[in-house]
Amino acid sequence: MNGIEFLKALRQEYGPDRPLVVFCTTESEIRFIEEAIANGAQEFIMKPFDEEILMGKFAQIGMDV
Repeated sequence: MNGIEFLKALRQEYGPDRPLVVFCTTESEIRFIEEAIANGAQEFIMKPFDEEILMGKFAQIGMDV
């Protein structure tokens, strides 16, 4: 199961809003990012990333960490 397949299964099981998902990928093509968002990810991060980027993405989707 790849990340998109997992995301689809997650959304079928729990619905469109929870849990919040920051999709993490090595793919830089916009179509992969668009597909993740279309299938229920709230945000995305491209690898490699650091703590500052991760915390910024969490803040964008309203997660308190």
